Amino acid sequence: MALVDHDSFEIEYEGCERMLHQVRTQLHNRQQIREPTLPAYKQLSLSIHSGLDQLRKDVAHLQVVQDNAITWETSTPDELERRRRVLAKLSSQLQEAVEKFKGTSNAAGSFWDNEGPSSSADIPTDVKTLKQRQAEMMKQQDNSLEVLSATISRQREIATRLGNEVEDQNTILDNLANSMDRVDTRVQVETRSLSQVNRRDGTCGYWIVIIALFLAILVVVLI
Repeated sequence: MALVDHDSFEIEYEGCERMLHQVRTQLHNRQQIREPTLPAYKQLSLSIHSGLDQLRKDVAHLQVVQDNAITWETSTPDELERRRRVLAKLSSQLQEAVEKFKGTSNAAGSFWDNEGPSSSADIPTDVKTLKQRQAEMMKQQDNSLEVLSATISRQREIATRLGNEVEDQNTILDNLANSMDRVDTRVQVETRSLSQVNRRDGTCGYWIVIIALFLAILVVVLI
């Protein structure tokens, strides 16, 4: 029975690709500005940093999904190899984006390397844009949690179906064993019956020989 689940990996992988495309677009747009002191440049820098950080988490979670597929053996070897290749490619593209982000401006390094609070100069002046960006990130995290929940539910369903199938197979084996026991008992009964018949036939033959000899003796005596 083929119980293959591709949905979780494919959905999350497509989400990572979209995020990577968005980050690359923002990197390109920031290069066009070329002035780190402009608010637009700072907004893009923070947005790129947030996107890269989220993408790094998503890729790590995607690796967990991949490892989980190997553990549950729900994918064919070819499918697992394909996933391994695309995941390695995605990780390489993420690293390239990180290096590009670090190399395009002196301020970029502080966004990626420093996990502490940003200075006031790094905060976007457009509070509405920042709130919108945070809402989008929360939505993406919610979607990831929903996908993970669906994956766990599917795995529980698979485990239940496998357990039911094992129970059915055990029932079939028990019935087969009972049938074999009944057949063996009947064979033993028939064997004993044949033995008794053979013994009766042998005894009857002995009596016939004795009677024939007795009659022969009488005939000889009478003559």
